Amino acid sequence: MSSFPRLTLYDTTKQFIPIYWTYCGIGLFAFIANLFIVFIYLSSAQFRSRFTLFISLAIAEGINGAAFLMAGIARLLMEDSFRAMYSYPRTLRSDCALQFENSLLVIGNQGPAMLSLALGIERFCAIRFPTTYRHFKEKMFHVLLILSAVICITSLCVALYIGLVIEKDLLASLPCTLSNAFGFTYT
Repeated sequence: MSSFPRLTLYDTTKQFIPIYWTYCGIGLFAFIANLFIVFIYLSSAQFRSRFTLFISLAIAEGINGAAFLMAGIARLLMEDSFRAMYSYPRTLRSDCALQFENSLLVIGNQGPAMLSLALGIERFCAIRFPTTYRHFKEKMFHVLLILSAVICITSLCVALYIGLVIEKDLLASLPCTLSNAFGFTYT
């Protein structure tokens, strides 16, 4: 009778390592590319005043890239910790919700969407109401930016409330994805 060696968690999940490295690579590329875009826009006073929403969009996309990079690194570190484990550790939804990269992923996902909506509204107003647009252009930029930021922060607060208060004691599986951190109703 032959006995099979007992496999560690690392041995059973190591096929995901290339995916986590891909998270890191794409996140790093997105972060550096958007940092470059922000520096280009900030290099000129005319660009700074004319492309405020585009600068904000590049910053939001940079946050998303940083979140992907951090999520990839966190998952690689988690995978490395599995080398000596034979069963998954008990993980609660609140543990996943407290991971910083998940909060950054929420902001990084919501921010570009809200700013794209703001850009669409701004372009619609510029075409549909040109005289009014010219008069309120500067105020409109700031209102749209603030509104986008408020929506993103509210979204993050709702997600954290779900993960840390409402469903804090639910068991979550690893890795701590957005669904495991904040619930399927949110994501």
